[in-house]
This record gives sequence, C-alpha cells and structure tokens, in this order.
Amino acid sequence: MNLADIRKHYVDSEERLPRHAAAVLVPLVEQDGEVYLLFQVRAKTLRSQPGEIAFPGGRIDIGELPKAAAIRETVEELNVSASEIEVIGTLEPLVTPNRSIIYPYLGILHATDFN
Repeated sequence: MNLADIRKHYVDSEERLPRHAAAVLVPLVEQDGEVYLLFQVRAKTLRSQPGEIAFPGGRIDIGELPKAAAIRETVEELNVSASEIEVIGTLEPLVTPNRSIIYPYLGILHATDFN
C-alpha cells in the first residue's frame, strides 16, 4: 500500500458521518441593539422530543454536510431564507447519551419575522 492508495480510501471520509448524526444552529438575533439567543418550542404532536425547547436542527441527510443540514433545518423550522442566515462559527460536536452526534453552529439570523 502506498500514499495514493491511502488517500483514495479516505477521499470521501468527510462525507461519512455517524448514522445518528444531526446538526443544529445556535441562532443569535439582534433587536433594538440587544443580542438574543433564539430557541423554538417543538410541537407537542411530534414523535421525537415533543414540547421540548430546542435550537433549530435535525438529522443530516445522506451526502449532506453538517453545516448545510443546520442551515436547511433552520430554513424549514423557522421559515426564514438561507440568505438570512450567517454562520459565524463551528462549535464543539456533542455526543449524547444515546450515542448520537450533534454538530452545532453559531449563527446570526438577519430575519425580522419568524412566523
């Protein structure tokens, strides 16, 4: 085996995430000169984590990078456009007690309406 063989083996390793991987955005919002941390309340009718207070996020789709998943989930859950999301940092991944891995990102929401 040589370096070319090793490189070929790991070329897609960034794309291979654990089966139970998720991504979230920790959204900051500025209003009237104050910075706020935005949470959402999950619907009580959901099968997973009903009624919990959480950051927008969810499962990472096959072939999707964690940052893209965090943005996609924020768009879906907060009804904002991707252009209103500015990811400013990557936070430390979290391993949950059930061995899921959550990839968190810190971001600024430039939206004004979250309905």
